[in-house]
Amino acid sequence: MIAATKEAASAFVEDMGHIRKVVAEQGKSSGELRRLSGVLRRLLVERDLAEVAAPRIGRLSLRAPDNNPVYKFAQRTPLLFFASGRARIFNSDHTTIIARDATNYPLVVPPIHLVFPPDFDVTRRVDLRLDNFLAQRVLCLRGDWVSRRSVIKYIAHIASGVHSGEPREPDEAILAHLRRSTHIRIKDDKSLHLALLDDGLESQETAFKALAPDSIDPVLIELLATAKFVAESPDVIRLEELVRAELRLPSGNYGDSLPSPIAPASLPRESGK
Repeated sequence: MIAATKEAASAFVEDMGHIRKVVAEQGKSSGELRRLSGVLRRLLVERDLAEVAAPRIGRLSLRAPDNNPVYKFAQRTPLLFFASGRARIFNSDHTTIIARDATNYPLVVPPIHLVFPPDFDVTRRVDLRLDNFLAQRVLCLRGDWVSRRSVIKYIAHIASGVHSGEPREPDEAILAHLRRSTHIRIKDDKSLHLALLDDGLESQETAFKALAPDSIDPVLIELLATAKFVAESPDVIRLEELVRAELRLPSGNYGDSLPSPIAPASLPRESGK
């Protein structure tokens, strides 16, 4: 199996170098992120990563954000919008967004515990098997959730990452609506601003509208976050080092992609459901 996957293993090392370059680069363009969807689709959805890992380290895990408190919170208090985020854009890491419809509250400013899960820690991570990593829900629009797998496939198949097309599945329609009605931009004071459904909460606008150069939509942010978590996963780094030794390549330079020294066994597990 090692011999049969040697070519894929070589491509995996090259792909990881490209992924880390895009993740680390400031001023990433939407075109770069769209093209990244093709690499992530092949590695994750089409399981090239799992096939390279199988004869070398066995089943691998991928490090992911712990969103379980948000899922539990949303069962009690439906969300208007959620973006898992944790990707760096506009020189800021603050890209996890939770929004609720304030018209449901009699108070002008509702108590924070009614808007934000009290036990939610944006720095907490979990280790997930590949299928659960892809199934993890990362975007929500008015109670409708979308998985990481759907984000990758939508950008690659519909939004000109690899192919262009029209949304047909429910997940694709949600993602199309998010891309065309919601974006994050940097303000004059360098803070981030969420333009949440600028055309109104009841808008069903789906016509394409090009974003300003200082804006990015949440679907592309989730694609970037996927790339970031893959690059930071200890199993991926270990696999890359084994392949480099196998191909007699120099050790990799992982820079800011090096994971924290948290032992995977100490992390909680998440079903992704």
